[in-house]
Amino acid sequence: MWTDMAGHHASELEEFDAVYIGGGNTYSLLGELIDSSFDRHLRMYTNRGGVVYGGSAGAVILGKDTRTINHMDRNEIALTEVNCLNLAEDHSVYPHYAPRDDRFIEAFVQTYQHPVLAIPERSGVVIESGRMRPVGLEPSNRFDHAGKCEV
Repeated sequence: MWTDMAGHHASELEEFDAVYIGGGNTYSLLGELIDSSFDRHLRMYTNRGGVVYGGSAGAVILGKDTRTINHMDRNEIALTEVNCLNLAEDHSVYPHYAPRDDRFIEAFVQTYQHPVLAIPERSGVVIESGRMRPVGLEPSNRFDHAGKCEV
């Protein structure tokens, strides 16, 4: 298990069947990946068939845009980059979803003009070959300009 990227190289990713990216502060996590160039290496890893799982902040950075969590995390490192790894089919990810968040997510979709995957605590979304399927105990939802639908 790596807790930071210091001393690690992209070639080491080939040793793993899957990569887990946990939670924490989204801005700090994305900043670390950008500073170490592991954002680029993780994209290449997935392009070669590698599996990546993200939980909480890890899920957000697999999406398109960090601004879904502006109200959840504090940007203590003053990260100006909002673009994430974009491994979720051009969707931003909203973690810890509950139906009370619908208005916020709908406003996000209208403002930034791209869809959002809203994933509750006890669920996830698997993306393989451009197809999404839900996993877990609660439904995950997709929000776009047409509204909300279950994944």
